[in-house]
Amino acid sequence: MQLKINNKLVFNLEILNALEKNASAFGEEYFNPTSLQAERENIISGSPSKRCEEDVICYEIILEDGKHVGDIILTPISENEFELDIIIFIPNKGYGSAALNKLVNIHKRNYDQTLSAMILNDNPIKESVIKMFENSGFTKEEIYSNGVGLRLRS
Repeated sequence: MQLKINNKLVFNLEILNALEKNASAFGEEYFNPTSLQAERENIISGSPSKRCEEDVICYEIILEDGKHVGDIILTPISENEFELDIIIFIPNKGYGSAALNKLVNIHKRNYDQTLSAMILNDNPIKESVIKMFENSGFTKEEIYSNGVGLRLRS
């Protein structure tokens, strides 16, 4: 598996379908039926939206056979901290854990910023995701009304 930086990512139907299936894990205020349908129309018309803003670091998770199985997106939330979002298109194969461990190793070698993640209460696999982050060195920092905040300090 490799993590490939690609900040020119755009939505495609495979990614949109994965987001649609897991909207509650990523925040239905962002991925609701109206916004998903609008993006589907953008894709069909040949004008897909960018998946990454200018100031973020986007990694594609690529298997040895070249299959793209997910993304990791690092968004700066302060000068010293990135928020990490991870989406895996094919769940329960260990791709998320392997990619997160690989990212943590890359991050520790190349960056000084803290990594944080927010696991939403609505995520149907919330406990498994929290465990995956903890196994990669993150610790629970805060409990919010809508989820759990975790951090990995450099």
